[in-house]
Amino acid sequence: MSRYVLRFLLLLIICLTAPGCVCTWVTDLSKEPKAWGEYQQNKIYVLQKPAYLMNDKTSWYRKLYTDEEISKHSYAHAQVHGTLTPGTRMQAIKVIDTELVGIIIYNIPIRSVIMKILDGPFAGQKVAANHRPWESLDPQYLIPEK
Repeated sequence: MSRYVLRFLLLLIICLTAPGCVCTWVTDLSKEPKAWGEYQQNKIYVLQKPAYLMNDKTSWYRKLYTDEEISKHSYAHAQVHGTLTPGTRMQAIKVIDTELVGIIIYNIPIRSVIMKILDGPFAGQKVAANHRPWESLDPQYLIPEK
């Protein structure tokens, strides 16, 4: 049996024995160049518009959301932790896939570029800068530092 089948069966057993549970499985893809998309590992990016630092029950990392994203979608599962201002610098440190497995059997892979905030009151914190499965990994509100 492949390790993926064993991993899935283990998660399934855990989730079925814990009603209402959502389990997450994280895979680090940082060593795979294609996983980075338009981002580059260790490169510094500069925020171009304000972004909200959100706590999210489905993630190990806080996530960045722009005004446009918040107005388009309902994020009842998330709480605003703070705001990052334009000009905030962040370093791309890794790419991960997070799989969510719940009591209603589903498996949702979500690719995230993890950034380390370099400036301001949240310096040193790690955030998921791109975390929506329907988007590519192209920098949208972050541009490379010159």
